[in-house]
Amino acid sequence: SELSWRRHVRTLALAHKEAACIRLLENASAEAIRLVWDATLRERCVGVQVWNQFPNRHLRMPWGVSADSGTLARLYYWLQKNLPLGPLENRPEAWRDHQLQLRLRILDELTGRGTLESTMALDRLFDELPDDINLRARVGAAHDKYCEQTWQPLEPTALLQLAGSPNRRAIQSSQHLLECVLDALD
Repeated sequence: SELSWRRHVRTLALAHKEAACIRLLENASAEAIRLVWDATLRERCVGVQVWNQFPNRHLRMPWGVSADSGTLARLYYWLQKNLPLGPLENRPEAWRDHQLQLRLRILDELTGRGTLESTMALDRLFDELPDDINLRARVGAAHDKYCEQTWQPLEPTALLQLAGSPNRRAIQSSQHLLECVLDALD
């Protein structure tokens, strides 16, 4: 019948999209990841199959490095919502381990960047997934990394000038800093 023929054609088209997406991920370029992400958003069934079958060897490839932080965060969120890691009787333990490694790789990539964009992406993820223990541990680490990478030490001349200033203060706490700022404003 024509209806079963159309279903067959649609099934073949989806299978070709899935295979194309997996081949694109092997490319490890930002454009390839964007194309696969677009296909994932357009057709959930394609995305589920692609990320469900994402080969283990790609976990060691630098594919995440070329993707922007927002895309990686949205991918992580999508994986958590569409391919849950909970106990599933029809999924082998190796699948769960593989999916966990994929998600941890995404979080590690975001954490390791140390940029404002990646830190904000992790903050947004944590707002959406507050019970995610893997995510919780990385949010603080991302903030620390961002602070480390953006910290600018004082020049020696500025430090000597500060040490010789009669208005210098040793700040002991955030409360003390607030009091000093308020005093300075008065």
